[in-house]
Amino acid sequence: MLSDLLIGDLLTDERKEKFRGGPIISKEKVLVIYTGGTIGSAPKDRDDPESPEIVYSWDDLKKYIHALQRIQFLIDVISFVEPLDSANVEPKHWKAMAKIIENYYDDYNGFVIAHGTDTMVYTASALSFILKNLGKPVIITGSQIPALDKLRNDAEQNLITALYIAQYEYMSIPKVPEVCIFFRDLLIRGNRSKKFDASGYDAFKSLNYVPLGICGDRISIKKDVLNEIPEADFHIQPELTTDVISIDLTPGMQNNENLCKNLFTPKENQPKGIVLKTYGAGNVPTNENFLNIIGDAIKNGAIVINVTQCPKGEVQQGLYDTSAVLQDIGVISGQDITYEAAMCKLMNVLGEEDFTIEQKKELIATNMAGEQAFSMYTTIIDDKEQSINSAKAAETRYRSPAIKINGYTDKKNNIEKILIRFIGAKISDGEKLKILVFINLPAIIAKDTEKVPKSESTSTHAGTFLKSRDSEDKPQTFTFDLKKARTELKSSSTITVYAISDGDECATLSWDRIELTLFCK
Repeated sequence: MLSDLLIGDLLTDERKEKFRGGPIISKEKVLVIYTGGTIGSAPKDRDDPESPEIVYSWDDLKKYIHALQRIQFLIDVISFVEPLDSANVEPKHWKAMAKIIENYYDDYNGFVIAHGTDTMVYTASALSFILKNLGKPVIITGSQIPALDKLRNDAEQNLITALYIAQYEYMSIPKVPEVCIFFRDLLIRGNRSKKFDASGYDAFKSLNYVPLGICGDRISIKKDVLNEIPEADFHIQPELTTDVISIDLTPGMQNNENLCKNLFTPKENQPKGIVLKTYGAGNVPTNENFLNIIGDAIKNGAIVINVTQCPKGEVQQGLYDTSAVLQDIGVISGQDITYEAAMCKLMNVLGEEDFTIEQKKELIATNMAGEQAFSMYTTIIDDKEQSINSAKAAETRYRSPAIKINGYTDKKNNIEKILIRFIGAKISDGEKLKILVFINLPAIIAKDTEKVPKSESTSTHAGTFLKSRDSEDKPQTFTFDLKKARTELKSSSTITVYAISDGDECATLSWDRIELTLFCK
């Protein structure tokens, strides 16, 4: 029974209503899940237009969406017992929607969720992670002006167009195997969406990803930007952890000792997930006490994601010293993910009870449902304090053992970028070093301590980088972009690093840890 699967008594007793419009041409069906929202709202006292608005039932709403009477394919409707203002939507309602879709997944071409606009982005983001291997359209829509109360409204166009997108066969358009938001004339990926306008018809935008479709005089779907239809079976992972908070940085908060001390004190009150909303490209103040608090939270088991406060653009963790410090203490770059998607992703991943904390961190860094540009896979190349000295021929190089590179696949070349990071790096004795990096350099060459391979003649050469000694003589992080290594990387690769003096004085390069990170499409 469907009611046995739901959280609380959210559905009507009859559970499902068959709605029939005009002459039926297509027998393929769409399931509408009516949760409430402005689309179904009207003044509590219908004779007093100034009385507070409340949400009415689907039976009330459908009377005012006149175009439903002309729909020429089959529609079924499931409604919550008490339709909600979306400000009251919470994770149990996401789970209920997901379980409805799971229960009826094989019976419908697609699904439409009628929802309020205030938390629509959260619902779209959450469902994109809960619905695993989704191969059918789930279109979320609503309106800024209620259909029940206003003759001039956006409710009818939004709902009818969402139904058409979900019923792709009838419309002869590409299938959209994603959770999306349709509003006004844009179809956008749900976990890329942002609500930008509290009252305008074009309320939702996607600034870091192109629209999936534009619906003017015809519905045009951009097939090449859609998620791929998965080969694996559809299922849901509805368990969510709500022990997640966000910290919105503001100038000066790092010096407020009481605020910083109380963020996660006592330890047992520490959240399991934290979204750190940072400046610009992911920067934070380099206040030691503040960074120690974030670092201690990570050591105590919290997962922290770095998300930019800017509505457009991405976190480039490591681009500046003020973000490299976050990388060093274990903060995960959110890249171009939205704040709302980061929160919902944390809730979903932390709900994976059978996963270790490291597996959860790897999943957070992975592009799960099109929410970020890349999946990031990090491999620890070396985690012991080491050094190479340009003064002695036998010590001019470091050669890593062959190690399985996390995230590498032989099936397709989907690597967009490779970064190697020397954490806790320091140049001592001399002033400058030339650092040469090779991928899969043959052992006989790597061990030739009398002669460093010429980079221009060695196919395994991944990059040459000039580094200067830090004026404050402090350990730092050296990040190198191995642009040439994408074609040479193998599932079990070696890294060879040569340190060559770039001046009259010989120098020593030392480090605490070496990491290699792949950015994969």
